[in-house]
Amino acid sequence: MPANKSRPTIPRVSSDTWAALYKAADELRGLALWECMGDSELICIEDERTGGPMLGAVMGGAGEVFGLVIYHGEDGCRILLEAVLGENEASPMENFHLTSALKVEFVPKAELSAEEKRRVKQLGFRPATRSPQWWPTFESMRPGCLPWHLDEADAELLLHVLPRLTALGACVRPLFEGDEALSADGFAFWPRGRAPGEPLRPGEVEWRKLAVPPERGPEPVTVDEVAEARLAALPLEPKLALELDAQAGFNAIGDGARPWYMKTGLAAETRSGMIIGMAMGESPTDALEAIAGRALVQAIGALGKRPGVVRVQRERIARAVGPLAMRLGVKVELRGSLPMIGEAMAGMSAQLGMSFPGR
Repeated sequence: MPANKSRPTIPRVSSDTWAALYKAADELRGLALWECMGDSELICIEDERTGGPMLGAVMGGAGEVFGLVIYHGEDGCRILLEAVLGENEASPMENFHLTSALKVEFVPKAELSAEEKRRVKQLGFRPATRSPQWWPTFESMRPGCLPWHLDEADAELLLHVLPRLTALGACVRPLFEGDEALSADGFAFWPRGRAPGEPLRPGEVEWRKLAVPPERGPEPVTVDEVAEARLAALPLEPKLALELDAQAGFNAIGDGARPWYMKTGLAAETRSGMIIGMAMGESPTDALEAIAGRALVQAIGALGKRPGVVRVQRERIARAVGPLAMRLGVKVELRGSLPMIGEAMAGMSAQLGMSFPGR
């Protein structure tokens, strides 16, 4: 397991950027979009860096959490659109570690962190609306990493996006206050090339229909030629079966910068239930499929024989280890459950404090 090298540090953002960002967030708060919009009614902008969308989901319809989450990047937008368009068959907890997003949430002052209280005092910032008086708090989410403080790049991006989405929200708010259904028109987008400043007119809003973008396939698991030849030379035991899985947990690993999620891959022998192979994530971007592959290779080497079958629960893992397994003469089976792996994950949660979704 990677060591906790040092305590993560809070990124530095210039005072001028913070001052502008708090002002922009306070203007968004004044719209109270959650009074007429739900988290499936998106306000969006084109990401000038990639050409893809940045999707703003309003929080507050349930009356508990208020703000705006702006999803970006292929995986971030895919995860949101799967949920909004009703195409998310997997548990959302299985995707939490893939999300790219920037969040602005409005909370009572008592809920601000010590760092945030120090910052607003230094800036002399106070919300314009006094009753109720809600204060902005900001969060950055990146794939493989825990939600964290904004860095300068996050803050500059958010400062670019917020004024545009605020103006867009002000423009479309009357439409959502009415009874007319807007779903057939798609989602509201900030018009291309339009600078913020003058109020946006309804005729300028671009309504686009979006589909869930295709998920990128997993990288195939590979080992070097010498290691693969060594595995292929091991005797094949047709009745030997392994269970194989990898999961992202809720535990954090700190490396002196942004903390990231622990990921664990396990390979279990089905007859004894023993964990034969175990691999840990080596970086925030280390894919679950690659970690599972390392656990499988370790297990086969430890057993000194090739199993007849490897049982997996995730199609992406099956696709990633499939080519290597085929070359080794090992069958890969998709199963609805992996009881030995499930028991092992539960034991790790209880004994070692490792927390996994559903455990």
